[in-house]
Amino acid sequence: LRAALWIAIGAGMLINALLVPILVIATLIALYVFDRDATWLSRTRPLMGLPIALLIATPWIYVRALQDGVPFSGLDVREFLAALGGSQDMKLRAFPGTFVLAIVLGFLPGTALLGPAIAELWRGRDGRIARFLLAWIIGYLIYLEVLSSKPGTYMVQPMFPALALGVALLVARIDGRVPLPRLHLIPWPPLAALFAVALFAAPYAALWDAPPVWMAPIVIATAALFYWSAREARAGRLMGWAAAGVAGFGVFAVGLLAFSLPAIDKIWPAREMQRALAGCAPANVGVLGFNEPTSRFLFQRDAELSTPDGLAKLADGRASGLAVINQYWYEKNPQALTREQKTKIRPLACLRVINTMRGCEATLTVVGNRAAPDCDVPPYYVCDAEFLMKPAGPLKACE
Repeated sequence: LRAALWIAIGAGMLINALLVPILVIATLIALYVFDRDATWLSRTRPLMGLPIALLIATPWIYVRALQDGVPFSGLDVREFLAALGGSQDMKLRAFPGTFVLAIVLGFLPGTALLGPAIAELWRGRDGRIARFLLAWIIGYLIYLEVLSSKPGTYMVQPMFPALALGVALLVARIDGRVPLPRLHLIPWPPLAALFAVALFAAPYAALWDAPPVWMAPIVIATAALFYWSAREARAGRLMGWAAAGVAGFGVFAVGLLAFSLPAIDKIWPAREMQRALAGCAPANVGVLGFNEPTSRFLFQRDAELSTPDGLAKLADGRASGLAVINQYWYEKNPQALTREQKTKIRPLACLRVINTMRGCEATLTVVGNRAAPDCDVPPYYVCDAEFLMKPAGPLKACE
């Protein structure tokens, strides 16, 4: 068992870098706060196990050192903590409570009994299992809220096994009992069905878009499972609640990720660029002010044309191709083109897209020089007065 522990830690580092060590350390600190005793840790044989874990994680350490030099070298304590928990290059900033909210939303349907489960663990914290689960949850959550600015959508999952065990212990004890424990969030069945509909409607409402009619069967199936789950729980049949709830969220996840979100055109900027360029003759394309890497796979993105010098060459006719320019970038870099060069480029297509990683809206213009052939642009992407008069979306402009 000791060897399995250290092998698991090493494999975790190999797969996901420092996430597993951070989870282990945060849990150990929380356990020490509960127990005021860490002598039991010696029974895991850390002097023997730590080298095993590091040996397994060697490929990750080697790659980091090869790419970036010695990991975290030259950083002071504050910079080191920021490197562990910061947003790195994601340009995201977590507000207080981000990770609590991510747990509440991400742990559905278990969230409905999460309050009673945590209360049950707290009352039984004299027991080793309850104390360990609480340390797992509380220690890691404190780390996330204090240090981490990474997206909550994938940082909270390491807590889910502990939360699931807590809820499972509660369900096993009270299954078949009515009334349900205090603090439960089991809704009235019709409200549960409406909640399913609201989950599908939320991204469309946020982006001022209309859902396609063909989504109706998926939404109805999800709503029916939510209704069934809530009805089972209200009757005290918590095993049925769990089965129907998991099935409902399974259908919801597949419907949202495989059908609903792909149908919202504006949240896929590279795909929208590809559609706007589809009627143009094959050409290299520069992209300025929008660095989503997907565009490199969908069309011939040119590195030189994606620079101010390349744009100037395109305007002068010294380079051939097209350029997609973010309006905000153009406004912030007026010196990229001279007054004469600005008269030599012409807009061929216009589109508005959502940068989902940054939560902002971008207006993109496809331009070419005077020698560029006209593009057969779909009406939706034509740069005419109608496009200019379209209201902006609910999000701020990308900066």
